[in-house]
Amino acid sequence: MIARPPGRSRRRNSTLVPVVRTEPVSPHEAPVELIARNKWAYPVNPMSVGMDWGRRGYTCDRIADPPDKEWRDFVHETNELIVVLDGRLEIEVDIDGDIQRFDVMTGDELFVPGGANHTVRNMHSGTTRWLYGYQAPSRGFRSF
Repeated sequence: MIARPPGRSRRRNSTLVPVVRTEPVSPHEAPVELIARNKWAYPVNPMSVGMDWGRRGYTCDRIADPPDKEWRDFVHETNELIVVLDGRLEIEVDIDGDIQRFDVMTGDELFVPGGANHTVRNMHSGTTRWLYGYQAPSRGFRSF
């Protein structure tokens, strides 16, 4: 991914889309924004998301939640990405006591930093289908 200063834009599908850096440059730098609105065009193609995430070092798995399903107080050691395929999620992310609430719609991509307590709720009247992925550990070079 090409690094661009915050607030700059790039063209996608002939419309200007704000570029939001969702991953920290170093472990000590906080993300500029946790959510990239409308990152993926409808209908969201799970294969395209999986390929993109793979290039960025993330896994990609699917989940489908019935109405009112809630995943409460999860903490992962690694960074996580979330994309809604169909429906709507409300996600609360607690970063050092600062609780941020996001209404995540179809095509939005949310970054959850490793170590952040978070809760996911299906706010849609039907089933919400979504993707999640965890950042794989850095593989680096081994010496023999």
